[in-house]
Amino acid sequence: MTESLGTVNLGLDHVQVIVRGMHAVAKADGVHQVELVLLREFYEGCRQEVAGLSGFEDLIAGEFDLTHAKEVLNTPELKDTFLRSCVFLGYADGLYSAQERALVKRFATELGVVKELEEIEEQVGGELVQRVARIKNVDGLKAVVASLKDK
Repeated sequence: MTESLGTVNLGLDHVQVIVRGMHAVAKADGVHQVELVLLREFYEGCRQEVAGLSGFEDLIAGEFDLTHAKEVLNTPELKDTFLRSCVFLGYADGLYSAQERALVKRFATELGVVKELEEIEEQVGGELVQRVARIKNVDGLKAVVASLKDK
């Protein structure tokens, strides 16, 4: 059984690698609550579709293994999905920090897709700006942002 993310079919190994990689990115500058919520939602969504997934806490307790990731993420589409997921998580707390960016760049370097990463970062950042631009309640958005800074 696989979970489809866009047109990429994800199996058990793929989901585990992506979640552990995203968790490593979250830890790069200190895990923020919003990052954990996003990561858990992603994982639970996949867990419903992919048989055999362990509990979230058990999965993130394991360290991210880049050597294993290179074996599992063996197509351009899987590498793209992985990096896109990591960049998106990096932005989850409102700031794609230098530490997060450096770690994701290390992942891209090891996966042999540094040029693609630049495009992914641009696309993810652009998509997020477009989503925010569509928000009509700007005062509400400011309140949410302010509450995130307080945490």
